[in-house]
Amino acid sequence: MTGMEELVIYTFPFVAYVVFATTKLLHAIPATVLAGFLLLPPRYAFNLPLLPTIDKANVIALTVAGLALAFAPRPGRAAAPAFDHVAAQEMLPGLLPRERWALVCVVSLVLVVPVGTVLTNRSGLVLADGFVPGLTFRDIGNSVWLFGLPLLTLLTARKFLGGEAGQRTVLYALLLAGLFYSLPTLLEIRLSPQLHNWIYGGFPHSWIQHLRGGGFRPVVFMTHGLVLALFLCMSLLAALACLRVADFDRRWLYAVAAGHLFLVLVLSKSLGALMIALVLAPLIMLCSVRTQLLAAAAIAIFVTTYPAVRGAGVNPFGTVAHVVEAAGQPSRASSLRFRLAQEEILTRRGWEKPLFGWGGFGRAMDFEAEGRHASVRDGLWLITFGERGVVGFLAYFGLFAFPLVLLAARSRRIEVSPATTALAVILAANLLDLIPNSGSTVVTMLIAGALIGRLEHARQTAPAGATQAATAPVGGERTYGRSAPQAARARAGVGAGLRAGGAMRTASAARAQPALPVAPARPRGPAQRAGPTEVSRARDVRYTRFPAGPPSSEGE
Repeated sequence: MTGMEELVIYTFPFVAYVVFATTKLLHAIPATVLAGFLLLPPRYAFNLPLLPTIDKANVIALTVAGLALAFAPRPGRAAAPAFDHVAAQEMLPGLLPRERWALVCVVSLVLVVPVGTVLTNRSGLVLADGFVPGLTFRDIGNSVWLFGLPLLTLLTARKFLGGEAGQRTVLYALLLAGLFYSLPTLLEIRLSPQLHNWIYGGFPHSWIQHLRGGGFRPVVFMTHGLVLALFLCMSLLAALACLRVADFDRRWLYAVAAGHLFLVLVLSKSLGALMIALVLAPLIMLCSVRTQLLAAAAIAIFVTTYPAVRGAGVNPFGTVAHVVEAAGQPSRASSLRFRLAQEEILTRRGWEKPLFGWGGFGRAMDFEAEGRHASVRDGLWLITFGERGVVGFLAYFGLFAFPLVLLAARSRRIEVSPATTALAVILAANLLDLIPNSGSTVVTMLIAGALIGRLEHARQTAPAGATQAATAPVGGERTYGRSAPQAARARAGVGAGLRAGGAMRTASAARAQPALPVAPARPRGPAQRAGPTEVSRARDVRYTRFPAGPPSSEGE
């Protein structure tokens, strides 16, 4: 620990305040999160009694949440130079999510899991050469801080970045941050990972793990080179998404950015992140929105069911080790086999306390007769499942997986933009990396919160019209269980050949005429209360274009 680490950590809130005071809110939130994630020292931690630990993730979460709420648009506030009218329009009410599943996950992580873990692990573990104490009620507070503070980033993103402008801002921020961070990354690829040592002193991880293929795996200011490679992969996917939807005259810019990020990712010597990028890049570039959402949902389901799969003795990645070895990487194949063997041991250990897990202090590890740890944990799913059980695992990973599944399930009822689709695929890439690694960061929380907010925005806009279309009479008719888009189209009479569905046509054949062609754009008077035919004609006219505005609806 050096003085530079403390200086940067404790001055970060003041720098963030300047960013929020001079930048629009939708830009300040992702910019502050990404700047803290990329630049703050990763290993600094100062423990306070009965208070949360001051470290990189907690400082970012507290700073962003506090400043976002302080600068949030409010009615009657004077319009400052950086006042964000778009943020005022897209801001969701409250800080807690309105989606029930998200609220259940948050409450479970903050309240249910800490209490359940402590109550089921009160007794200690007697070893051959020592004793591991049981959990006490003081550990409940530690667990609340452990899970609650990082969730502030997710809750802030859900509140402010759930609209379409917020989704695009997050996507562009990922791209720009990746391009910026590629410069020090290339420097460390050439000179070896020295930036953290030069600026903060020391090295954040094991040096031997960052010697690969006769060169170096860059780290910069991350906890590990694998975390850096995953971030480059996410930035590359963001660049490809921007390339697909960009105007023709600007596509070359995004193509150059994507090519540059791909080259840096290859030079970073992280096979896992590179394989994820090679699998998901064609998905973003070639597939439709719905196909991308279905693929992201499939990855989410796979990750959330992985503990059950491993508990059943199934090894989905057994053939991957043979492929890696056949590709001329025997050391990496051996490392993968070692990880899979450790997974099998620790999964059996975790299923001994399946509900709330073993808790902290290494209690979830498997021990040898001499009392030493006989296994190594790498994947975040394995750490979460072993320490917090099935309830904690589903609550934590559910915040990342459920948005992807629900976006795919509701994609036929709501409009999902390319920016939202790209963020879903990027989050799926991060989820997939959490099986072999533990790369859940504030960026993961940022993207997941933005997608949760997108689902809530869809519920605010679509269900109101859907409910009205499903319950309101149409020219004296009922919808008879038709879906909201069908009922709305039937009521509007849009298109020359649009007809009512089978059930509506059968119910209203004796009373209503077929839908009329779109009327000329000439204003007509309000409907007269003469009968169903005139009312339906007036409603057909209402949904055409009027240069002087729509007609009055007093007759309806």
